[in-house]
Amino acid sequence: MIKEQNESEGTWMTTWFASQTYYDGTFAEERFEKQTIRMIVHPHACGCKIRLKFSNLYGSEPAVFCAVNAAISTKGGETMPGTSRPVTLNDQSTFNIPAGEEVLSDPVDLEINEDVDVAISIYISEVTRSSTWHFSPSHSTYIAEGNHACDHSAEFFRKKIHSYYWLSGMEVLIHSEHFRVIVALGDSITEGSTSTPDANQSWPDLFFARLRRHIPAYPISVLNAGIVGNQVLRNGLEARFPIGGESVLSRLDRDVSSHSGTTDVIFLGGINDIGLGNATADQLIDGMRELVVQLHAKEVRIYAGTIPPFGGASTYSNEKELVRQEVNRWIRTNEVFDGILDFEAALADPQQPEQLLPAYDFGDHLHPSDAGFQALAECIPISLFIKKTTKLNKKEMCSMKTIEQKNIETVTAFIENLDNQSILEKTDQFFAAQITEAFTDRQFTVDEILAQGEKVVARIFMTGVHAGHFAGNAPTDKTVKVTQFREFHVINGQIAEHRGWFDTATLLPQIQAK
Repeated sequence: MIKEQNESEGTWMTTWFASQTYYDGTFAEERFEKQTIRMIVHPHACGCKIRLKFSNLYGSEPAVFCAVNAAISTKGGETMPGTSRPVTLNDQSTFNIPAGEEVLSDPVDLEINEDVDVAISIYISEVTRSSTWHFSPSHSTYIAEGNHACDHSAEFFRKKIHSYYWLSGMEVLIHSEHFRVIVALGDSITEGSTSTPDANQSWPDLFFARLRRHIPAYPISVLNAGIVGNQVLRNGLEARFPIGGESVLSRLDRDVSSHSGTTDVIFLGGINDIGLGNATADQLIDGMRELVVQLHAKEVRIYAGTIPPFGGASTYSNEKELVRQEVNRWIRTNEVFDGILDFEAALADPQQPEQLLPAYDFGDHLHPSDAGFQALAECIPISLFIKKTTKLNKKEMCSMKTIEQKNIETVTAFIENLDNQSILEKTDQFFAAQITEAFTDRQFTVDEILAQGEKVVARIFMTGVHAGHFAGNAPTDKTVKVTQFREFHVINGQIAEHRGWFDTATLLPQIQAK
């Protein structure tokens, strides 16, 4: 049972989360005894007080914690001296998590922000079998013999494993009535299991970094509710793959609705239903419809990602590829979702669209590399999640007499100057050069602008004629409209630097064969 604790001076917001799953002896530590487990988490919001969520959902006996500490992490298993804080439950430093339950700790006075990692250390004295955990190969966990929960030195933590044990969440006390919690819901591609270890390179982390650059003053977090091997329809135990956890449809209340302020879900799933579960397209589509119904009933928006290609993977077959394509056609053409994110287009090899682009392939032809995770994060339109009241249209610009107004005018003039068109065509995306070759008569116009201090973010429309091959699509001679987002840094009325990216999700549906 979660104990509700209210703080009159603020609001509790989930800043980090890990979906819990069944014990699997193939991957998890079997037990702990007279050991300290030090786990590292990466928060997505700042504040001066935190509280931790612990879970024993799949345990058959209580999990007894003899000491728990939170501290700012530095490197490896080391923490910053002077930052260690004891974590208590009902004012007790030794406490247990009853079997089948979750608990929230008492508030802890620890100042955190988005640029630090936090180390959570749990000392377990008596033999305690692992039961409830989150499998995360890309996150290191450190083990010390004996009670070293409050020690900052890494010298005691000589054993390195991975994943999170009994630790399922962190909340931070914020001083704002307005905040946004986005839940990234999915499988190993969302979990980021193949990303560089301890580098926070999952696409939810990278997308959060983008959001933070655009709206740094607005409290927002992107919670990672990805589970390796997860399916929309079948539970991991049923599929004889325990770490796959409960199905997406079974875990919505706990992994989505339980977080205060959840407004949006970005959903990327289904590849394991096809590859491991042999689901038909109709079965998977029915499951996704049910997902939408459940989330809309709780007034949560859902943005669905198309399923990336997996040609060459061990679970691939021509029949399964047809299922993936049929499900993706349905995702793109239906109106049940609040928006569509074309993750398939972001990762596919234009020359062999049933496969991942080699640069985006981790090596197993199923999971992305770091570059692939970056591509996923960059293909999500920021405009979907920027607070509507902060957007500025041209009429509003005319009434403003602030520094932001002048910065907006500077950026607008830059964009609308025809001499700068060749500059606007350049982005860091690998296909940017193809855009200039494939589309003629290009023109750029300002749609909307968000200004905050020296930072200005513009949504720009590029119109052009599709006269050349692009992403495997033959010329259509259609006039298309492509969205580009560009971030400017304006100092003393001068543009100091800027970078942009094209949103292919708005482009590809216009040129793909029907």
